[in-house]
Amino acid sequence: FNPYKRRIPYQLSSSGEYVLNQMYNLKEPDNETVSPLLMFFCALVLPFCFQLLIICRNKRKYYHRYHQHQHHQQQQQQNDDDDDDDDDDNDIHKTLCVYLMSIGVTQSLTNIAKLYCGYLRPIFYEMCQPNQDSYEQQSCEGNQERQSRLSFPSGHASFSVCGLLVFSYYLERVYGISNSCYNMNKNNNNNNNSSNNNTTTTTTSSRRRRHHLPIQLVRIVSIVCYTPMLLAFFICISRVHDNFHHPADIIGGALLGGSIATVVFNTWY
Repeated sequence: FNPYKRRIPYQLSSSGEYVLNQMYNLKEPDNETVSPLLMFFCALVLPFCFQLLIICRNKRKYYHRYHQHQHHQQQQQQNDDDDDDDDDDNDIHKTLCVYLMSIGVTQSLTNIAKLYCGYLRPIFYEMCQPNQDSYEQQSCEGNQERQSRLSFPSGHASFSVCGLLVFSYYLERVYGISNSCYNMNKNNNNNNNSSNNNTTTTTTSSRRRRHHLPIQLVRIVSIVCYTPMLLAFFICISRVHDNFHHPADIIGGALLGGSIATVVFNTWY
């Protein structure tokens, strides 16, 4: 599919000279700061693998816990261990679904928006290479006309923000205040049930990490969980630095990727 073909911007002065719009007359860099392949690795492959490692680590931890307590409540712990395995498998399933769905929807909507808008890149003239006849005929001499019209929204911004925000949400869920508050509520419910039934109950949900830290420190940990977004921020601003996108393209792409990541993550988790 070809993008919407906007008119090549120019003005004809009284002296007969063509005046270019400086907004689209920037220079293309020799090398991209973050190539598409590097962006794909940093925003999808790396966080996805780290998330799987966290899930496997938690699985080993609960397996080890089972062997430590098998002399006290062997049958009960066996049931809990089975639940943990099922829940870890479920976490892997959720991870696959969240990444595939969020990245897939983000890329689809980004490409649709690019084709529909056909917005010109800051390096449009250099990629299009129009001459005097091209201005009148609204055609390009260069072989990158299609790419020169795919500025809004930024694919780097939407992809990187989506992938790394999903990973940040997961880190905060496992190590941050969301997990802490959840377990405090579960502990209160378990304590109430224990006082009524004189037994201690264990649920699958309580397998999530319990915090024994002051709430102030847990809040700091929650903030640290979002440090992967610094990488997404760098990828975004590199596109402006390299003259591939306008700042508005970056903002639009980041909002699109962040919104989809938030909706999809909360749907599964």
